[in-house]
Amino acid sequence: MSHEKIYDPYFWVGIYNLIANEIPLNFDDDYLSSKILDLLLSNKALVSDEYLKDLISYRDVLIFGPLMISKEVLTILNNVKHDYLLVAVDGTVKAFNEVGLRPDIVVTDLDGDPRYLVKSCKDRTVCVVHAHGDNVDKLMALLPKFNGPIVGTSQVPPYGRLRFYGGFTDGDRALYFITYYKPRRVIVVGMDFTTKVIGAYSKPVNTALMRYVKIKKLMWGKYLIELLSRYVGNLFRFKTLGLNLPEYVLY
Repeated sequence: MSHEKIYDPYFWVGIYNLIANEIPLNFDDDYLSSKILDLLLSNKALVSDEYLKDLISYRDVLIFGPLMISKEVLTILNNVKHDYLLVAVDGTVKAFNEVGLRPDIVVTDLDGDPRYLVKSCKDRTVCVVHAHGDNVDKLMALLPKFNGPIVGTSQVPPYGRLRFYGGFTDGDRALYFITYYKPRRVIVVGMDFTTKVIGAYSKPVNTALMRYVKIKKLMWGKYLIELLSRYVGNLFRFKTLGLNLPEYVLY
């Protein structure tokens, strides 16, 4: 599969239709959310493609998923021996904040704690904000409070100020976004698409239906990462928690 196809929005229409057979999706709401995000970005500092290439290309990238806790984030960062680009997935920004750190990039659909998203999405931290059918209220509430550079993404064919990188959950979408700019290597920690455990910083799951949807999303996230791996090969590696993380990232 070519680079062009894996990032073609119209290729993804078929995938999202398959997902919609298992998970309630409303494409009309997705379009509405995308339009609102595009409007909200009209007075924001947008990030150019060239800037993102300079930031990510040929870099070693460390992506922190929602299974991370603050102690583990600090342990990893205290043990790495060279400069990684740090990416926080959604609610993981809270773990960074708790140890007084800020990631280089945040990938979020705004399900994480809004206090820590606002604290993180400022200055030079690039915030990749995703629009989908059920986060319109969060877009309208939080985007005006973000003071840093922003990339707006959608899961419908993009227009205006929005971009499309593919993916479905915050975790796999972070991988698609980073991989688009051809880093040297990507290491993923705190992300396990085979587990039924919901991360401490993930969106709360309060009902049986929400848990069902969450598990289905994880299953699709796993599939989409496997799909991406057919293109990128051994570019990225996963490390689950509790298996001597610091040694894993010491290259």
